[in-house]
Amino acid sequence: MKNKIKFYIVLIIISVPIYGFFNPIFTIVKEIEISGNKLISKNEIIQSSELENKIITIFNKQRFLNNLYKSLDIKKVDIKIESYSKVLILIEERKYTFAINQQDTKGLIDEFGNFHPKKNLDNFINLPLLSLEKMEDASIGLSLLSLLKKYKLTDKFEVSEIKIDQILGVQIYSIEGQTILIGTENFDEKIKKLEIIFSKAIGKKKKATFIDLRENSKGVVNYNL
Repeated sequence: MKNKIKFYIVLIIISVPIYGFFNPIFTIVKEIEISGNKLISKNEIIQSSELENKIITIFNKQRFLNNLYKSLDIKKVDIKIESYSKVLILIEERKYTFAINQQDTKGLIDEFGNFHPKKNLDNFINLPLLSLEKMEDASIGLSLLSLLKKYKLTDKFEVSEIKIDQILGVQIYSIEGQTILIGTENFDEKIKKLEIIFSKAIGKKKKATFIDLRENSKGVVNYNL
């Protein structure tokens, strides 16, 4: 019995340092590796984390995570202790759908329709613009973009702006200079019609430059010459 106890004591004494070597419980941060970032620069993440030359443990890890969550562009983040001198910051950036660049409103709309104020939009020039009078209409823009993707119209033209007007309704503008008027209702049916129009135009090797689908019973299409 005594021999068994001694054996287990020796096993524990050996196991603890081995476990600690491969699974460090703290880090004096000398090296920071970052994964998952596309929009946010490595330097920005390192500076905002305030991790450099600090000791991080499971007890104070949340403080450094809170520093990182101050960035509006971060959706989820985790810090993993890799060794006694290195940490890995895992970033999941927020997915933005639209940029709003109006005189009184500048910012971004995320995939859930939430608005995030932003003074500088230089890093988001590839996002389509959303122009609207009421912020609650952002959901209309998201629905329209979802329908365009559903019917694979985003493969046929690239949206540069969706404008929501109380009188004209929804207007879609493409990077290629096309104008599409959708109106205020029956969006699903009208996007179906739009897909047929574009398919026919491609079959005729023409480009539809102006499409008016505001009236449910008919549509007006102008092609390039």
